[in-house]
Amino acid sequence: MMLRGGVLREIVYVSTPTRPIGDGDISALLSRAREKNERLGVTGMLLLVAGGFLQLLEGPTDVMDPLVESIRRDQRHTDLTVILQREIERRSFPVWPMGYRRLDPGDPKLKGFNDLPYRPADFVQLENAQGLAAKLLRGFQTSHR
Repeated sequence: MMLRGGVLREIVYVSTPTRPIGDGDISALLSRAREKNERLGVTGMLLLVAGGFLQLLEGPTDVMDPLVESIRRDQRHTDLTVILQREIERRSFPVWPMGYRRLDPGDPKLKGFNDLPYRPADFVQLENAQGLAAKLLRGFQTSHR
């Protein structure tokens, strides 16, 4: 992976697929995202949560805005809402050009995450959306070291 020096930025967003997402769709999406992220020096995690997307991206500040705008224009989803954006000192997913997991509310494999919303739009309405997103993503990252 091409790692760039300088300031890093972390962005977490939610969005709603425009149609049901099958395994073939995810496979194709991940293949293209991993290739692009390798080239850009971006790492992160994509969760399909109750049929919606929750994604954390981390990478050089200069590539993040154009990358998010490219994702925003992707016709496979709508209502992209950034719920967290900040500078970071180090990556949470340093060797993952794009980790992935499909989750459902109450997923027994992820103890403590029973408060997942059923729709991405509901996620944005939560008082602690940033905290819940961070908990989900960090919990997954910690459990897979």
